[in-house]
Amino acid sequence: MAAPVHNIREMDIEEDVLEDEKQDDELLSEESEIEEFPSDDSSTSEGSSSEEDEPPEEEWGAMTKHHKFLFILEPSISTGLATTPFDYFKLLFNNTFVNLLVSCINTNAIQILSEKSMKKANEFKPTTVDEVYTLLGVFFLMGLFKVTNLSYYWSAHPLFNLKFENYMGRDRFCFLFRALAHKRPIRTDDNGDTRRSWYDAAKPIANMFNSIMKSLATPGKQLNIDKSTAHWFNEFNFVRRKPERIRMHLLSDSHGIFHRVYLCHPDGKNRGEEVVKSLMKDFFDSGRSLYTCPYYTSVSLAEELLVRKTYLTGILKRNKHRNPSFTKKKLKVGQVKSLYNSEGVCISNIRKADKTIITLSTEHNPSVINKVTVDIEPITKFKHHTNMFKRNQMLADNAPCDTTKRNNRHVLYLLQAMFMNSFIMYNMKRSGDKVTYNDYRRSIFHDLLPVPNMVESESSEDDLSMSDRDETQDEVIHLPADWPPGKKVKYCRHCHTERGLKKRTEYYCPQCPQKWGLCIECFRGFHNY
Repeated sequence: MAAPVHNIREMDIEEDVLEDEKQDDELLSEESEIEEFPSDDSSTSEGSSSEEDEPPEEEWGAMTKHHKFLFILEPSISTGLATTPFDYFKLLFNNTFVNLLVSCINTNAIQILSEKSMKKANEFKPTTVDEVYTLLGVFFLMGLFKVTNLSYYWSAHPLFNLKFENYMGRDRFCFLFRALAHKRPIRTDDNGDTRRSWYDAAKPIANMFNSIMKSLATPGKQLNIDKSTAHWFNEFNFVRRKPERIRMHLLSDSHGIFHRVYLCHPDGKNRGEEVVKSLMKDFFDSGRSLYTCPYYTSVSLAEELLVRKTYLTGILKRNKHRNPSFTKKKLKVGQVKSLYNSEGVCISNIRKADKTIITLSTEHNPSVINKVTVDIEPITKFKHHTNMFKRNQMLADNAPCDTTKRNNRHVLYLLQAMFMNSFIMYNMKRSGDKVTYNDYRRSIFHDLLPVPNMVESESSEDDLSMSDRDETQDEVIHLPADWPPGKKVKYCRHCHTERGLKKRTEYYCPQCPQKWGLCIECFRGFHNY
């Protein structure tokens, strides 16, 4: 039978298209995805273009029925007695996790200092749980203030004056920050040559994250794996320029909660199918739907997931192994062509006005949803359940300045993901109006960071200057004046209490009830002007 082809009449597209749809379309663009992401199959090299590797055309034909899997599980979040934002924060950043960070920092710090001198290693003061909580608070607080240099957070310049020194010193923060994900040396050959790897430093933290999320949350039916979530904050495109830097992959649900993380070993092959199997190993055989970006999607993966009762929907690269030959043909604008194989895998070739998109789905039929934008059901569902742009943009908008080394970024991105998980879980369990991300963060900072002691609240019997100052705090503007004729000249109150000096002065403050004698030099300091 002939393959179904939908001919769509060209229509005028309105200029006020939603900006989010434009950004989603850019992520689905065939030109950017196909040329910039290398194929993860060895068969897609030069031999993939030969006639021997091309699948027989008889494998693909007209419409067949999709497999039907029943999803009976209920998504749940185990929050216990948590009610406040800080309670939800402590669900993820619990004592077990923070103790792991303490152990990693202390171990790496000794290693860093011992490479320079053992004397410095012996003088190092080990960090504690309370200090690591402060370290995390300072790190997240940096996302509120965007600067181009890390030292500006501690700058005394009036343009900055952020008072970060009230929480932690700059040198101490930078050193603990560096030790958090220090590269550990790994042996590479028999000659004793060593090189450093970020993998061993980040692996324990990633395993702890997976363990915490496994005990807290059970996701719903829709899950997605998007390679763009592994980008570092403000550098959404550096992965496309250098694909070998893709080392961290995350599994999330349609709400945006990250459930699993997978770290690829630097010496291993970063194959998309292996990543998907590792991330989904706890969610197979339950009738779930998985949405993937072009890096992971393939016909072989779709068939393997069908055996494990899991749907797959995603954007497909043109040069993937086992793709039918019609995916390499350029159709007319507004034309959609779809074919099925014997296992129920559907591949569609969609020609839009400016690009071609190839989709794969084992769940959704390729029916046209929007004739203006030429969107079929797999594309619409993919955009709806991934929310990749919105989530990544939120992480980018609330990230600190990008001055850290790349070996730290995987751990720091993971900490940001955990913070966002606590925010989403709090809003899901909250009854009433949802809180914004900024309000949630401010509430966390209030409980997480120590309140700076800017003013002494207690005064001793010998030092009455503070109590004297409290009595004079009103809306009146205090100005110095000469002593009236015939009045006895008094000593300067500020010189006596602050410096222990008895210094006579010809001036006093007529606005103060006690009519304190004050030097001109001490007048502003006494009234805090």
